[in-house]
Amino acid sequence: GDQYLVQSVVSYDWTKTWTSIFVGAWAHNNHNQVLAANLPPLIAELFNSNTDVYTATLDNKFQVRPDLLVGPTIGVLYRSNNSWVSTSNQFVAAKTKWTAGAFATYDMFKNSALNARVEHYWINQAADPGLALPTLADNGWLVSLGGTFKW
Repeated sequence: GDQYLVQSVVSYDWTKTWTSIFVGAWAHNNHNQVLAANLPPLIAELFNSNTDVYTATLDNKFQVRPDLLVGPTIGVLYRSNNSWVSTSNQFVAAKTKWTAGAFATYDMFKNSALNARVEHYWINQAADPGLALPTLADNGWLVSLGGTFKW
């Protein structure tokens, strides 16, 4: 079905060395087109196996030195109901995920930087007997290291 995505980024410079960035997004897919009794033509599925997904992230960047940015980050993801993900050919469960952590960016040279991010996450997923999905409450750590180079 048709897909919709709305995303917004808002930033505010509190001072020359402190910036807040908020990113919010909403995504929705309409009913999928499926075969009825394995015969053409495609029709809209009776049960909508898609969902709405909402995400929000807030980063606060502090410029410690001209070449170093650090700051805290928080985020939330909410999937309203179980949905079909066609790229992985599976259903995914409705869930809420919270994250909190910190990040850093170090400009090594004018055209290259190193990036690091560490976040703790909390996931709550409701049970769905129809999909054999149990209730899930999980938490853990996400660590990301990377770099950028401009030429």
